[in-house]
This record gives sequence, C-alpha cells and structure tokens, in this order.
Amino acid sequence: MRKLKGKMKAFLLLAACLVFMISAVPVSAEIDENTKTNLQTSVESFLEQVYTIDDSQLEMLKENGGVYSVIYDAWVGKDEAKGDREIVGAFQSVESTVVNDEDPDEVVVTSDVKFANYDAEVILYFDGTGTTPKNYVMNIQYSLAEKMTQAAQNMAVGLIVVFAVLLFLTLVISLFRFIGPKKNNQAKKAQSDSKVAAPVKAQNVSAPQAAPAAAAVSTGSDDNEIAAVIAAAIAAALEEAPSASGYVVRSIRKVRTGSWKRV
Repeated sequence: MRKLKGKMKAFLLLAACLVFMISAVPVSAEIDENTKTNLQTSVESFLEQVYTIDDSQLEMLKENGGVYSVIYDAWVGKDEAKGDREIVGAFQSVESTVVNDEDPDEVVVTSDVKFANYDAEVILYFDGTGTTPKNYVMNIQYSLAEKMTQAAQNMAVGLIVVFAVLLFLTLVISLFRFIGPKKNNQAKKAQSDSKVAAPVKAQNVSAPQAAPAAAAVSTGSDDNEIAAVIAAAIAAALEEAPSASGYVVRSIRKVRTGSWKRV
C-alpha cells in the first residue's frame, strides 16, 4: 500500500511538473523574461524527476506517448540497446538551463546536466505555436581521449570492411578465368587446325605436279643406265675385232617384240 502511494505521489508530482511546464509556454511566439524563467524552472524540475524515478514510474510516463515515449526509450533503452542512464550513471544535478526563442516556430530549451560518469547536454524542443514538448535529445560529453578512441575504432572497422570487399572482388575476378574455358579452347583449336590444314592442302595440290617430274627424272636416269650398259656390251664385243673408224651410239629405242636375249 505504501509503495502504491509512493508511485502515485511521484506520478502526481511529475504530472504537476508537466502541467506547470506546459502552462509556462504561451501560445504566442513572443516569450518574455518572466515566462523564460518559469520555463527554465519547469524543465529543470521535470528532468530531475525523470532521472530519479524508478522504471515503473517511467513506464507510466511512457504511456502518455509522444515525446515521453522518446524520453523513456532514450533513457532506459529500446530493443536490448543500452540506455543513456547506463552510460552517464546516476543523476546529480542540473547545472544550467537556457531558453532559445529566436525561431518563431520552435522554442529550444538546453540544460547542462551533471551525472556520475559524464556530463550531458539535454535539449527539449517545444512547438512555438503550442505548449507541448515535441522532441528530446541527450548529447553525452565524452572526453577527448574517448572521442579519439571511438574515431580510431570507426576507422579500423571501415578499413576492415573496405579490405574485405576488395578481397572479395579479387576472388571474384580470379574466378573469371574458369568461366567459359571451353569456348576459348575451341577457338584456339580451330585456329591451330586451320594452320595445320593449309600446308596439307598445299601438299595435295603440288603432289600431282611433282609426280611427273619424279617420273621424268627416274625415266631419264633409267635410259642413261641402259645406254651405258649397251655401250659397255658393244665395246666388249668389239675388243676382239676393233673397227678403225670406231663407233657412235646415235639413238636408243625400245623394241616391243623380242627379248633382250637377241641383243
């Protein structure tokens, strides 16, 4: 019963802060100094309540929807993502708050909030024509060393991704030599066959022409041998009765009838 009363009391206090914050913003675009002061106080109280209440009360706040749902998701976390409260730590105090109404369509309230781990810049955006906050942003103030570390990590991840993509492209390009090898081999084989076929055709064409020449050479050589044999036979026959005038072989012709025995 006491826990329920505590939750209701906190919720009513939070609701009172919201009502006070809403009533501090006029419908007109111009905001005077008194209104700015009230708005600063309302925002600081609202942030202090949000950052100190428990999860059940935050869930009750989320049920209002709109910017309150955005605040809950950013502070507690959404879809197993780490919330801001796990990074910045416990709430300590709101250091300062500034109201910027230069834009007639939007009023921006910026608060510097101190937490256990980090300081943060919390920005609430209000519609200049209404009285309801429409957006919420928390910018965590990391140290220079942490920013450099995050930048180095981002650069390392980027380089790894780039080199992984280049390696993948190199692998794909290396596989191009295995694409369509049959076509290349067939083209090379056709070229080699055409080169081999050309000399073969030349030999086939020149072979009939070379055959008569060879026959003529062989025929001429055979006639010379026959003439030499006949001349040697005549010379052997005339050794026993040589002629004073000698002898001359004027022509040689083949006799179709008879045989060499008659000679």
